[in-house]
This record gives sequence, structure tokens and C-alpha cells, in this order.
Amino acid sequence: MTLLTGNGTSHSKNFYVKAADFEAVFFILQHMRISDRKEILATEFDDDLERIARKFTDCCDWAWVFCNKDGKAIAFLGAAHLWPNVAQIGFIATDDWSQIASTVSRWLYKMQSFILQHYKISHLFCFMDKQHKKSEKWLRWLGFESKGILENFGKNKEDLVIMTLNAKNSQQETADSLKG
Repeated sequence: MTLLTGNGTSHSKNFYVKAADFEAVFFILQHMRISDRKEILATEFDDDLERIARKFTDCCDWAWVFCNKDGKAIAFLGAAHLWPNVAQIGFIATDDWSQIASTVSRWLYKMQSFILQHYKISHLFCFMDKQHKKSEKWLRWLGFESKGILENFGKNKEDLVIMTLNAKNSQQETADSLKG
């Protein structure tokens, strides 16, 4: 099983994934959902989307852009190792996310054990706006767990939730889901 083919893409029936590049990430940031904007900017020094796009493309150990079948960049997913086996993950999407959400989500769910092993990650974590209930539901579906609320933790005093994914739990859940 490979993450990306030789040309840097992986295809499904209604989306493809490619290695993240600055232009695609900047486009996604410019058109991100309001809920994502609130979450991303709560943990940034400023609102400079160009700087944030450079950070995402330059600092992530792996970063992907999910495009619809017509090639329009719709979502970004990337992670950076903070210390051995632990990485912080980030996800942002445009309002067009609903076009590919179900197939990308299933692809990520099926691929997550492979991704974690491939990139030598035992624990993933992210910060989520406490008010973003759809994000919480999606992360829980992927196997993440809430590890606590960080009150007034955001730049503008937003309450953030730290969500984590343990690779051992992920591998078992993925194996169980493939049996049924």
C-alpha cells in the first residue's frame, strides 16, 4: 500500500490527494470555513495567511492537499513531529468540503494505521475550538479522544480542546472495522 504514487498523487472516485504545495494551501486558507478560520487563527501569532501557508508547507513532516475530481484544492492535512513518535496534526477545509468529505474521511480512516506506521507516529494530537462540534464528532469518528479543555488558551481567550489519537487504539479499531 502506498500513500502517493510516483507522480505525487493518489486517486479515488471523487477526489485525489497530492503533496501539499504553497499555492494550494494558500488557496485553502483564503477560502477556509469560518469554523476553521477561528480555530487556526486562535493558535497563530497573526492573521497573515501567506505566512501561515508557508509555515504549513515548510514545517510539516508530511502535508497533503485533497482536491475534487476537477482539481480544485478543498482540504489540507499535515503533521509535524514535535518529538520522537509524537506529532501535531492540522486540518483545514473550504466550504466545498462536503463534495469529498465522506470519501476522504473513509480513506483516512482506512489509511490511518498505515500512515502512523509509515511516519513512525505513536501519538497524534491537535487543538480544536470547544464550540466546533462537527470537528469534534469527525475527530472522534477517526478515533481521537478528548484529553481536556484548555480554558482561555486561544489567542483571543478561546477555549480549546486537546484531542489525541493513540496508534495502538487506532490499529485495533481499524482492524476491527475491516472485519465487518
